Amino acid sequence: MINIELDQNHICPVSGLPVLYRPEWIDVVYDITTDYRGTFSTLGDAIIFIRNSGYGTLSGVKNAMRLFDKFVAEVIGENRPFVRIDDLSGLKGTSLEGRRYYISQMKKNEHLLGLIYYGVSPMFKMSIKLAKHINVVKFPVHITNDYSEAVKLAVELLSDIKDEDEITFNNSSPKQNMKKGVITTTNSSICPVTSLPVMSRPEWTDIEIDENFSVSFRLIGTAIFCTALNGILSKTGAKKLFAEVMKFVRPTILDEYRVQDIL
Repeated sequence: MINIELDQNHICPVSGLPVLYRPEWIDVVYDITTDYRGTFSTLGDAIIFIRNSGYGTLSGVKNAMRLFDKFVAEVIGENRPFVRIDDLSGLKGTSLEGRRYYISQMKKNEHLLGLIYYGVSPMFKMSIKLAKHINVVKFPVHITNDYSEAVKLAVELLSDIKDEDEITFNNSSPKQNMKKGVITTTNSSICPVTSLPVMSRPEWTDIEIDENFSVSFRLIGTAIFCTALNGILSKTGAKKLFAEVMKFVRPTILDEYRVQDIL
């Protein structure tokens, strides 16, 4: 299981999305008598990640849902679809009244595209499967094995939205003062798989390597660069191609992030 630590500069190792949080969202106590508490964060602008622990009483669940609604209003905004991921590995249980209240409140959320759990107990897993079987909620509910599976599924659910204009992703620029200037993005350049912004520059496009070969670069999110090759590369051109790749990577992402290349 991937250990996700909340840090202002943290990048999700699965999706490449920035993990965003505020101090007031961390380790919030819902019920001091049962040590029921939670931590809220977002992956990008459309995935809410919640880590709960302790035992959920009815009053505690009510407090948790009030915070969740406030979080959605402040961070996601009104009328914007999102996916919620719950890490329940630290949850000791929830009272019957608490579960009923939780379900009734979640059913009211019209913009929830999917609810994903991991770290669930066998009893809770059985409850979720039963709720799915009798169609208690209209949105998809999934149980995954770990964080990695949960995030991949969340990205998949978001990418299934046919009208991409329904959702926007405000991923803070990883390096707004790059050595060679500011990268520009457009609303139309959103990766359909990861929902990360696709960044480009004129000087990254159709770089001539050989007489019959060129290369173009794009930056997806903060740590993925896409290489588009066009033509037939000669043996002498391979060295120049490598030089152009490093010329692109070094001033953008190599110094601060782990890099993934897509050919």
